[in-house]
Amino acid sequence: MLLGQPSTSLHGRLWQVARSRPDAAAVCDDSRALTYAQLKQQALALASALNDAGVPPGGLVGLRLPRGVDIAVGIIGILAHGSAYVPIDPQYPNERQTYIEEDARLSTIVEWDDGDGAPRVVHTGRAPHAKEDVAEGAAYVIYTSGSTGDPKGVIVGHRQVLAMLDAARPIIAPAPGDVWTLFHSPSFDFSVWELWGALLSGGRLIMVSTETTHDPVRFLDLIRTEGVSVLNQVPTEFGYLVSALEGDPAPLPALRRVFLGGEAVNLETVARWKQTGAAPQARMHNLYGLTETAVVVSSCPLDPPPPTADPGRTPIGQPLPHLRVRLVDDTLKEVPEGEPGEILVSGAGLASGYLNRPETTARRFVTVEGEEAYRTGDWATRDGSTLYYLGRRDRQVQLRGHRVELGEIEAALRRHPRVEECAVVDVLSPLGEPMLAAHFVAAPENEPSAGELRAFLQERLPRQMVPALFRRQAAMPISGTGKTDLEALRKTT
Repeated sequence: MLLGQPSTSLHGRLWQVARSRPDAAAVCDDSRALTYAQLKQQALALASALNDAGVPPGGLVGLRLPRGVDIAVGIIGILAHGSAYVPIDPQYPNERQTYIEEDARLSTIVEWDDGDGAPRVVHTGRAPHAKEDVAEGAAYVIYTSGSTGDPKGVIVGHRQVLAMLDAARPIIAPAPGDVWTLFHSPSFDFSVWELWGALLSGGRLIMVSTETTHDPVRFLDLIRTEGVSVLNQVPTEFGYLVSALEGDPAPLPALRRVFLGGEAVNLETVARWKQTGAAPQARMHNLYGLTETAVVVSSCPLDPPPPTADPGRTPIGQPLPHLRVRLVDDTLKEVPEGEPGEILVSGAGLASGYLNRPETTARRFVTVEGEEAYRTGDWATRDGSTLYYLGRRDRQVQLRGHRVELGEIEAALRRHPRVEECAVVDVLSPLGEPMLAAHFVAAPENEPSAGELRAFLQERLPRQMVPALFRRQAAMPISGTGKTDLEALRKTT
């Protein structure tokens, strides 16, 4: 409804919606619901609380809240204060939470107060980043997995998110009475699409509880009973939902859009969804994007999917109109049509870079033909106007929508005192779902158990980064180049 209106801030665009629809339902969870007027009022109250606490605008404020309405209030309140939010998932291990706090130099965190049953502003005592280290107009800093073992914060601005949402308006096609779900953690940038896609189009946003996100039958019931019209899912989670739907294929008459994103889509799962006949009216799109490109780069309609030459090619369609995509070789020269190349993205959706990592920013954000472009590290090919994703050029994988650097897991595992060497590979489970397997070398008389290693990593890494399998090797296999033979490890998993 209002996605195309001019405004330079996300909350400024939201105030426009609140003025036109003050009494309309905006956001709800299992116990609370707010209208647009109430959402604005509570967000401004938080912004005032930050001011009263002496927090200067223009910096970074941490956000550590349980799933619910307060996440929306917290995000919007921090933005209205003039700061950028840094989400910290309270379900992350303490070590990961502390790392984000220290790397972002968070002097202030909005977190839950069990005593008051409400968010509170907490001062950590840390010295914050200088304002010049945080790009002007920043909206959030989301941490992604790092190949060297350290996650890195990506700085994304209001203008980048607004440009993405405005460009995506034709595929969203906002409709009166739309109902969206916020299924994903604020630490995952798919939540940006869910939150602002709903609120800036005047829809109602349901904050899905942690328990419901882990129970596809329960989530399917929520979709039906709440009349969800816009569904956003990572393909793995969508597969679980399809299985639940196959067991209970009652119609989903309100559903009109299904957006899949965060990892390679499984076209067999899409076919199974259609075979249930539960929502023939719903149009499906596969979204491709990265945190560094403000969530979405391209969209591919899946009704029906475009033809693919082989199962290794995932259709990701065409770039949104605010972006340009080139496929390039190692010298950043465009490759001929049909040839594989690295996806290079330029345009209005690029992040401002990595927080406090100028060398990494300079390496990944490059100048090509006079304009800034982001080297994604993703491999693709082009057939006519359609892009097909082929995979990563490095050791980065997507698991349930989360970008995972295998090197970060290895770095954590090497810290175990009885692990001498290790390597982590991505494999497919017997059900065809992606999972991680950790191979390690340890002295036989001092071998740690799989349970011990799993617990060790659970204290240090998010749940999605803990391998499902652990295999001891007498020695790591070596390839002809003298490196660990990862393909050999995959075959022995």
